Amino acid sequence: DPVRGQPIAWRGSVPSLAAPGVLWVGEAAGLTSAATGEGIWHALRSGREAALAIAEAPDADGLAERYRRRIRRTFAGPLLGAAAFSHAASTGIFPALVRLAYRPPFGVLSRLLLERI
Repeated sequence: DPVRGQPIAWRGSVPSLAAPGVLWVGEAAGLTSAATGEGIWHALRSGREAALAIAEAPDADGLAERYRRRIRRTFAGPLLGAAAFSHAASTGIFPALVRLAYRPPFGVLSRLLLERI
């Protein structure tokens, strides 16, 4: 069969996560890595955060904001970092940065950076 693909829904910041009666998780909420396309960890972690927000809620009032705070605390940094990396990768400077990443001491720093996104 021919190879097929699907665009990845991603955001560079924490998106809208709720509507009345609904909390979106994973790719439905745009919680995927713009740098790698990875989304399984994002889906599992956001599902966990949704469940914890629901368990903590005495009622539906404030549930969406409680969930948003949990997601922002967990995902804001990684989403921003992955979006910045993705943007940099689409520029002409990226090949020079890749070459630089293999030179000491940048090799260690670039490995640590990539582990964070």
